[in-house]
Amino acid sequence: MNPSDLVQLIGVSTVCVAGLIGVAGLVVRVVIVPVARAKLATAAAQAQSQSSDTARLEGRMDALEEEVRRLGDSFERVAATAEFDAQLRAGGAPPPRLPSA
Repeated sequence: MNPSDLVQLIGVSTVCVAGLIGVAGLVVRVVIVPVARAKLATAAAQAQSQSSDTARLEGRMDALEEEVRRLGDSFERVAATAEFDAQLRAGGAPPPRLPSA
């Protein structure tokens, strides 16, 4: 192998490497960029889904709080009715007021 063969071998190798760099660039452009975009879109959709889940959970919590308030009011009415019933059975209830005509 003489020195001119070595120079030609290095030249051919350089051209092949330059071609491989171009192929690698195309692979990045064609394959990796769409995958990265899809991953970003998925992350954005998950963030939006979490915010809608949060709003839905807040609505459910508001409904539950209202139900607890209504149950408390019902309990107070039942307690008042039981107290009134106990007074009636004991005979200590105040006489009913008749509407004045």
